[in-house]
Order: sequence, then structure tokens, then C-alpha cells
Amino acid sequence: MEIFFLFCFLFGAIFTVVSVLFGFAGSIAAHVPGGHGDAPAIGHGHTDASAMGHVLGHTDGGAHGHGADHGGHAIDHGDHPSALPLLTRLPLFNPSALLAFITCFGAAGYILTHFAGWPSVLAFVVALIPGLMGDVIIAAVIAKIIASETVMRSSDYELEGTLGRVTISIPVNGVGEVIFSKGGTRRSEAARSLNATAVPYDTEVVIVEYERGVAFVVPYDEFVRRREPSAPSLEERLPS
Repeated sequence: MEIFFLFCFLFGAIFTVVSVLFGFAGSIAAHVPGGHGDAPAIGHGHTDASAMGHVLGHTDGGAHGHGADHGGHAIDHGDHPSALPLLTRLPLFNPSALLAFITCFGAAGYILTHFAGWPSVLAFVVALIPGLMGDVIIAAVIAKIIASETVMRSSDYELEGTLGRVTISIPVNGVGEVIFSKGGTRRSEAARSLNATAVPYDTEVVIVEYERGVAFVVPYDEFVRRREPSAPSLEERLPS
């Protein structure tokens, strides 16, 4: 039994070192929901209608959307089984956690049998305790890493429909600059007027297209007027 404990310790220790050196410790990425791919390319074919839908989510429907969002978060939090013990939510069977269990179990068992002279069965049972402790500690670290991962959404990259403000005046058929907030950070991009008209400094605008590093913008007031339904003509209002 002493040889078995020594084998477990050496196996766990060697594979832990190897996995760390080669970057395979725990295959943590396999436990991140959805994973992370390359940043999605920004589309070029968005129309004013799609941009308007995005803008309305931040303007006219902002209050309702904000409340619905909070309601959704509340539902999400309610779905989590908070009554379950913490251990059941840890990745205890993650490869790194299992290696920690084998290493600690083998080390404790070898010390108890070789140096303390304990019987093999008793040493086996007691060695499970440090093994489980090692498993739980590593699983908790992995869970912390997974929880800190940020899942990027396509909306964090799509600029169409984003509200911004002109920081360098856009001349007729020329290029200026617009600043906006996206993905929690403030960004600036080269900007042109979609209608090839001048847009003064500090004008609030809507990005309706983005192509080759240039944002094509429309003043916000003009953008809203475009989407407002026109009043019916006199002929339309008269009964037939």
C-alpha cells in the first residue's frame, strides 16, 4: 500500500507540473459557457431601420427596457439553486482538481504509512481528508477564474445604432471625429456625414453605418425625424 501512495503522489505531482508547463492545467476554457471566439466582424449592411431599433432601445424605450432588464436579472438570480451547498457548485471533477486530490492523497498516505507506521486501511481513510481538501481548494480557484471571465456579446462590437457626439467638426464630404461609449469604454472613430453635409462640433449623432474604420453618422434630431410617421394628407382624412 505504501507503494500505491507513493505512486499516486508522484503521478499527481508530475502531471501537475507538466500540465502547468504546457498550459493544459484544468482545461479551464472547456468550462466557460459559450467559450470565446474571435471578435465578430462588424457588418456593413445595416439600414436605418435596424439602427433605429437599436437607438430606441436606449431612448424612447429606455425606462421600460431598463426595468425589464432588471426583472430579467431578478429571474435569473431566482433560477439559481441558492439552497444547494457550495461544494455542489464547484468543479470538483475538473482535471486540475482531480490531480490535486491524487497528489495530496498520495502524499498524506505515504507519510502516514512510511514515517508514522499507520496501518494501510487507516492511512487510506485518513489520507482522503487532505486529498479532498486539495480538490476543494483547486476547484474553488478554478470557479473564481471562471466567474471572472467576461462573455463578449456581438452588441459590444456593433456600432450601428450607437449614439455619439462630434468632437471634430465634420466638413462637407470630409472626415471628422465622433466619440461614443461602447462595451463599457469610451471610443472615438473617424466620422463622415451620411448625407455628405457638414456636422458641427458637439452635435449628437447616430452611427448608421460603419465601414473600413469610418463611421457614417446622422444628427440625432434628423435621424428621429426620418423615422417619425408623416401626418396624413387632407385627402386621406376626408371620408370617401
